[in-house]
Amino acid sequence: MSTPQMKPVLKWAGGKSQILDQLTAKMPKQYNTYFEPFIGGGAVFLAVAPQKAVINDINEQLINLYRQLREHPEEVIEVIRGLDAVPCDKQCGQLKPHPSM
Repeated sequence: MSTPQMKPVLKWAGGKSQILDQLTAKMPKQYNTYFEPFIGGGAVFLAVAPQKAVINDINEQLINLYRQLREHPEEVIEVIRGLDAVPCDKQCGQLKPHPSM
C-alpha cells in the first residue's frame, strides 16, 4: 500500500502543481539531498517527497509556517480549525500566535 501524496497547504503565486509531471520528468532519478531555493506552496517538494531536503524562501513568514508544521503539526491544525469557525471579516487582522509557537 502506497502512502498518499501530500498536497500544498496553501496556494502560492507561481505554484507548480499544474506542471509537476513536466518538472519531475526532468529531475534526476537519484540524488543525495534535494535543495528547494524557493519553496512557495511546496508542490514540487511534496511531489518528490525526498528523504533529505533543504528548503528556503525569502519570505520568513512562509518558512516559519513550514517550521511550525514540522515541529507542531497538531497545534497548527488546531489554530486553522479555530479560524474556520469564525467569519473572515471578524477574524482577519486579529490573529495571535498560538502559545506553543
